[in-house]
Amino acid sequence: MRRWPHAVLWVALAGCDSGAEVAAMPVADAGFDQIVLPATEATLDGSGSFDPDGRDLSYRWTLVSKPAASSETLTAASTVSPRLLLDVDGYYVVSLVVSNGERESLPDVVSLLASSTTNFPPLADARCAAPTAGCATSHGAEGRVHGNQSSDPNGDPLTSFQWSQVLPGECASKCPGMAGCAPIPELVSWTQSNDTLGIFTAPADGIGFLVLQLAVSDGALTGTDCIAFESTNTQPFAIISPAPPASRAEGQVFALQGTPDSDSDAADWPNLVYEWTHEPAGVFVNYDPSPAANPVNVDVRGLTAGTTVTFTLTVSDPWESSNPCGTDPAFCGGRTWCGSVSVLITGVAINDGQTCSFDSQCASGNCECTNANCTGLRCRANPCFCEFDAGGGCDGTDFLNDGVTDPEDCDTGGMTCQAGVCQ
Repeated sequence: MRRWPHAVLWVALAGCDSGAEVAAMPVADAGFDQIVLPATEATLDGSGSFDPDGRDLSYRWTLVSKPAASSETLTAASTVSPRLLLDVDGYYVVSLVVSNGERESLPDVVSLLASSTTNFPPLADARCAAPTAGCATSHGAEGRVHGNQSSDPNGDPLTSFQWSQVLPGECASKCPGMAGCAPIPELVSWTQSNDTLGIFTAPADGIGFLVLQLAVSDGALTGTDCIAFESTNTQPFAIISPAPPASRAEGQVFALQGTPDSDSDAADWPNLVYEWTHEPAGVFVNYDPSPAANPVNVDVRGLTAGTTVTFTLTVSDPWESSNPCGTDPAFCGGRTWCGSVSVLITGVAINDGQTCSFDSQCASGNCECTNANCTGLRCRANPCFCEFDAGGGCDGTDFLNDGVTDPEDCDTGGMTCQAGVCQ
């Protein structure tokens, strides 16, 4: 990474969509840029390349460009340290790709200059500040780059450092040796851009590669280097917390809630989308105010026997949706509830609908009105169940929440639902 054009580093994030382990992408390092006299043999150095998992690497060097008058080729191009004779004046650009046997790295390039000039421009060297973690940061988060290893071939003092962002369409002119230069257009915000250490905030609305340029001056000449820095997104978690009750009576309201830290990217928090679903099919669940709310109040209806209902939460940010990966606590940062949770719905009356005159005549449930003029009473499984709507018509789907009175009840002349019991 110690050269003019660029360094491209990638962080591969393995999701939970399959059980197979995905090998990490190795990182190629083509070494320092060099300035030598014509007819000098330069030795390249790829020993800074590494594999995050410690796997052995193979090397593939390619001479990308050279002066038109040059007739030289690389020697030992599949070794860690190939050689190249710089036979004529001009720039020679060489790329390196390394492989761990499963995945190849992105290419890294090194520039070699053969020149008889006595005063050379500085050698700018742009690097990420945390190379072991890769050149990456979450979108909307801070990123750091540095030029500490920049130097001047003549030993002149370096008088200025300037960091800037390379936008789409500027790669050919600002980073001519950068293979595959395709930056995103969203802008970074610089906190510090005129020092050896560059500090910036990645765009909150941009995912992909940022290209940054370092310009270093010795007061007379300027050298530049480009580096790719990835703005990443972290897949959100679907964490249900606090845990809902293990069981509830049919029609009894309880709350479901996803935690506010379901996404580690703080920039996504205002834009998270929640969706609640349930199994088995055919069970009617009332989501109040809607299945897209968080938190949400729910009650289950229409059962003929005690049933375990599983509720699943999916959390989506603008880039991707959560993958609960079962209930693996490690995936959820140690949380017990991850993605889905089951609740046993009980209290279903076997004799629901039986004619009655008083509650004591019902083996389960309450004796309630079945029509607007109160000419019939039936046993009802849920004690807080109203059989007719505000207009006086029969409505078998109107459940009452805690604290709501059923003024049409003919048994007691009025009941209030408290914790699932009409009182």
